[in-house]
Amino acid sequence: MAGQVLGTKAPVPKMFDTFLDAPTLLSLIDRNGPWIFDFNTTLGDTIKEKYDALQPLITSESHEIVRKGGKGHFWLVTSPELESVIEVGTRHFAPITCEEYMAHIPLGMSSVMYRGILRSHWRVYTCTDFKNEILIGYGDTLNEHRAHYRTIIVANFLL
Repeated sequence: MAGQVLGTKAPVPKMFDTFLDAPTLLSLIDRNGPWIFDFNTTLGDTIKEKYDALQPLITSESHEIVRKGGKGHFWLVTSPELESVIEVGTRHFAPITCEEYMAHIPLGMSSVMYRGILRSHWRVYTCTDFKNEILIGYGDTLNEHRAHYRTIIVANFLL
């Protein structure tokens, strides 16, 4: 069922996860014009301090999508390793607790999994085929229009 955004008359479409698949998500990554976030040279010694520098970039890129017409439920997809940085680095991450999602996690095969909600704004997914990318998008269908997606490449990412 669609929700209602305060101050508007338009319903917000319900979020579905079935449209996310690894090959399509990989094809949407912009390798020519993304933001590069250097994990090693970013100020901070702890994962939390490094994440604190990454969060404004995620917010800024999401606002760029909104400026280009994006609206509705936003999501981001990243590698399992970068998702752990997001999970550990902020107290504003609500991990999933539903047994339906956690009952069986496939290993060694391409998969996209829902992991939780970040700051009440983004649904967070992991894709086992992602290495050091964060792909930000919105809605419940994948659109071919590149303005609806933003890419952040995390360089020199080592835990």
